[in-house]
Amino acid sequence: MLFCRPIIPLRIDELQSLEERGEWGAAADRLQLVRDEASREDSASIASIEGTIAYFLLRSGLQAENQPDFDKKVSQAVVLLKSAAEHYSKSRQADSRISATACKARAEFLLGWTSATPSSRVRLLAQAYTSLEAISAGIIHLDNVELQYSILGDLILYALEWSSTVPCSGSSTTSLVNLLSIVDKNVVSSPNGSAREKSRVLCLAAQLARQISFWTLDDQVQTELTGKAVRLARLSKQMNDGTDPFLTAAIDLLLGLVLVDFESNPDIEDSLWRGALEVGRKFGDRYLIAWSSSLLSYSMEWKLSEAEEPGHAERLAEDCFLFGDEAVRNGSIIRFHHAIASTQAGPVSGSYYLLALQAAERTKRQELREKAVKGARLALESAKASGCLLDISNSFHSLSRSVEASCVEESDKSRRRAILAEALALRKLAINNQRLALPSDKWGHGVQLHYLATLLSELAVFENRRPRERLLSRALKASSMCVESCSATTEGSEEREKYGAHLARYWETHASLLEQFNSETGKQIFLDGALVAYRKAAQIYSGRRLLSHAASTLWRAGNIYHLLGMHEDSSREFGRSAEYYSMLEKEIPHLSQHFHVLASYMRAWSEVEGAHEAHLKGEYAAASERYRKASILLQNSHRDYLSASFLAWASIEHAEELSRKENIAESFEAFQEAASLFEKCESEASGRLAGLEDTEERLMAKRIATFSESHVSYCRARAMLDHGLLEEAKGDYVSASRLHERASDLFQSTLSRDPIDERADVLFALDLSKGWSVLCAARADSDPREYLRAAKLFKAAAGKSPNVRSGQYAMGNRFLSEALASETRFAVSADPKLYRTAKRCLKNASTCYSRANMDRSSLIVDARLSLLDASLYSTRAEASPDPRRRMRNLSLAERCLRHSLQLYKRAGDRWNQQEVEKILGKVSERKRLGRLLRETLERPVVASHASLISGPAYGPESAIGITQVEQRIVQAQLDLPDDVSDDEPFTVNLALVNVGNAPVSLLQLADLLPIQVKVVKVNSGHLVRDSIVDFAGKRLQPKAIESISVSCLSTPGLLEFKPRIVYLDGQGKPETHQLAALARYSLSHATFEFETPNSGAVFHFLASEFVRDYMVGHLASGDSGWRSFPMIVRKTKLPRSTVYSPRGLGTPLAELVRRGLVEVRIFVSQPGRGGRVQRARVSYDKNPVRIFIDRLAMKTGVTQSRTL
Repeated sequence: MLFCRPIIPLRIDELQSLEERGEWGAAADRLQLVRDEASREDSASIASIEGTIAYFLLRSGLQAENQPDFDKKVSQAVVLLKSAAEHYSKSRQADSRISATACKARAEFLLGWTSATPSSRVRLLAQAYTSLEAISAGIIHLDNVELQYSILGDLILYALEWSSTVPCSGSSTTSLVNLLSIVDKNVVSSPNGSAREKSRVLCLAAQLARQISFWTLDDQVQTELTGKAVRLARLSKQMNDGTDPFLTAAIDLLLGLVLVDFESNPDIEDSLWRGALEVGRKFGDRYLIAWSSSLLSYSMEWKLSEAEEPGHAERLAEDCFLFGDEAVRNGSIIRFHHAIASTQAGPVSGSYYLLALQAAERTKRQELREKAVKGARLALESAKASGCLLDISNSFHSLSRSVEASCVEESDKSRRRAILAEALALRKLAINNQRLALPSDKWGHGVQLHYLATLLSELAVFENRRPRERLLSRALKASSMCVESCSATTEGSEEREKYGAHLARYWETHASLLEQFNSETGKQIFLDGALVAYRKAAQIYSGRRLLSHAASTLWRAGNIYHLLGMHEDSSREFGRSAEYYSMLEKEIPHLSQHFHVLASYMRAWSEVEGAHEAHLKGEYAAASERYRKASILLQNSHRDYLSASFLAWASIEHAEELSRKENIAESFEAFQEAASLFEKCESEASGRLAGLEDTEERLMAKRIATFSESHVSYCRARAMLDHGLLEEAKGDYVSASRLHERASDLFQSTLSRDPIDERADVLFALDLSKGWSVLCAARADSDPREYLRAAKLFKAAAGKSPNVRSGQYAMGNRFLSEALASETRFAVSADPKLYRTAKRCLKNASTCYSRANMDRSSLIVDARLSLLDASLYSTRAEASPDPRRRMRNLSLAERCLRHSLQLYKRAGDRWNQQEVEKILGKVSERKRLGRLLRETLERPVVASHASLISGPAYGPESAIGITQVEQRIVQAQLDLPDDVSDDEPFTVNLALVNVGNAPVSLLQLADLLPIQVKVVKVNSGHLVRDSIVDFAGKRLQPKAIESISVSCLSTPGLLEFKPRIVYLDGQGKPETHQLAALARYSLSHATFEFETPNSGAVFHFLASEFVRDYMVGHLASGDSGWRSFPMIVRKTKLPRSTVYSPRGLGTPLAELVRRGLVEVRIFVSQPGRGGRVQRARVSYDKNPVRIFIDRLAMKTGVTQSRTL
């Protein structure tokens, strides 16, 4: 409606005064009289007058009281414009044809404005634009500069309206760019033309540059256009001469609109729009009123989103609704559909949405959400009537968001599903229309896709596996496009600062969807993608100093690395998360304790993941040390059961290290210690289950308890295996066999508790222990059949081995058992075939042990081979009647023995080494050589069969709690004095901090004080009733702090403080955060009244001396506080009569003894000093005195400890 007043070739004095007063109807009537009197032959003059009357009628129509009146005035204007066009066509003036076309175009524009259907509206607006665009070359060559600017301004106006109704295309963008270049050449750089017409054209050109910037896909061109829009808008305001208040107000509106998009200075924008509103109200111009009120309503909604105080928020919302109502009411009369749609879709619906995020009562929240939906639906109707694609897209967006928000607290699953499905359909329409209206708006498109991905993932919850996978797949695709589109917007531009936090949140959403899809499909590639997304989010958060979010995303990344078995990377991410929490500990002192706990927790998990990595590398000593560090970090935390668990893991890793080194005696003790620690862990985890509120943590604690119970059996089994080896080394094969059998029973018992996919190691250990039990029994009885049975068990164990090395070890045992069977038979029959079989099996056993990296066992088997050869030669020597042959065999036997001795020395087998040395020393006693060798061979190889048994690398522990921390957007820290008594007021301080990246609404703080505590004074100005602080929806901005301070008095006894915070998160969903209980014991003041001041002085001195001995000197209560009478007099500086009198005790001391407050006892003096000493002290065994002393100890303990 930003038309320019035509210039008529007449001077009518009263007409100017009518225009200045805004009496447009009267001006039209006055000019109508002039038209009637004008000569019919001067067609150009009549056309000019009719065009001016049409302008006055239009301005009068904008002041109409109702829509029919407006339609009537516009209809009259259209008739006059068509008549003017006819008169211009009859004129012979050079510019008449162009003027006629301009009048027809203006008539078509007004007909389109008032059209009843969107299709005809769009068609007529397009006709208005194309008719003038076709003669644009003629327009710029007009000699009449005023006429040129007037028609050029109309062309830009029509281009703006037309472009809002058509999809963006290359040709349409080119036509708009060409139009803008015409302005640059013929208006900006031209010194000609009136200031009024020029400022109008520049104002519209600024809006055109803004529109093209939204259409162009070239980032550089877009930057140039935004700068041009601002320059043209400012130049328009500078050139305006102020003679037309309507034009001045319109220029201010457009300038503010350009600034809000590209420079954002709320104070300037507000001032411009309020000034335009005042002009509109002054002249009753509904167009100015509707437009300025709509923009001011937007401004109020923006401020409302940042308002903290509930009262301030309510005032802003009230202003927003008042401006919005004014915009809709005035816009409806003049069919200003754009103002109506943008107001209802944006500030009106948005304000209801924001108010719902703050409302304390659920019914109120639902009522506001329903109003938001209603406003968005009305906006959609107006948007469709306007034909503006952007208005339609924004209306669908607002409606989808409002509909989705309406089911935030819906408990009926079917209804919630239906509402979400409706929101999804609306979201798709919003995306489609936005693509048509603003294809270059990558950020806006990305935001729409984020909403789409969220809706699809929420709907997936209601589906079964296949449909759920399809929905998640669509959500993942939308999320991928979202982060790609938004990243392109923020990368390398100042927009990063504006949108960075939102982009990080979109990356987090994307990562979460990838994790969900991984859980559905089990494909690792999705976890790899989630890692990339979390790390990008963390990078953005850290760059914007949103450290709590950076820490939590790294926490999630660490968990994923753990799932992938990349423990070194997991340890690094947990360590980085700990660093951020440590930084927050310093930055937010009010929550230093909270962030200190999180930092310690993350450091502990960094150590645990390092331990996992060390275990997998076989570095068990390093793994043990890192587990111990983790256990220390978690001591005295609310997750102390994890500390116990990691201490047990440290012990078992230490035992594994000893086992690998074949330090059997020490590993036996270490496994026993590990079993005890796992028993303690199981007890602590089970005991904590009832007190854990978080479902995720309770489930993990239950798993730890179950796992610990199973691992107790595992550790005991490993200890029994080592015990069996020790008995075996002593030659007690019967006991060794029984111990191995008991170990196999324990391994069997653990199988029922372990998950199926985690049983491989235990099954291997089970078969090994069974095989060794049978092998030891065979050794005890020298039974070859039992040896062969053991070989079969070892062969079965090899088939179940968790790795190649363990399999080779089992096969070595198998061949060793087969060799022992053949040796036993050979010792009886001396059959050479059995000797060869035994030798072949021993060679195979040695090879297998060597492949298993068990060099000691391999050397011992090789030494046994030499012993076996020596036995053969000695047997031949004993059986040979030929002395020379006997001597030769004995010489060969001696050579084999020496080779065997060297091998035993290399293996460090002292027992066998000593035995072979004995045999070599008795080689001269040739009759005994064969018997000695047979005795030695009866003692088989001792290989640490436990050294290659490996339990699980880690248990069910995981770094849970991330969801709990992220959901608790509002964190709190409670501060209480250490000493509380019933006679002195104490102060309770509570700090609430928003650690999120979006504002939240505080509803109330419940259970601030225990029932025994009464409020004396509220120091912070809050309203506290019945231990409840009502915040009434107060907004708490990110990193903002809300401090509550209350002075109180309590009755004696245990005080348990458990405040509970209730607030609405960024989506308007109610959240509750229960603080961990903090206890204090309130002591009774226990005051005593005394007959004399000296009595009180003596009592207080003796009380303080008791505290000094008992609390600081660590004496027993019976030995504490005794002071001699001279010391009492010296220290209290009281007269001797206080404690002494001729009749016994002084009056003050006698009072204390009589009342039972003090006791006196006679002590025998030290040797050499003679006599006896009277001493006094407080009667600590009396309850009133005990209470007084306890209270005194709590008050003075710190001072006394500092003195020491």
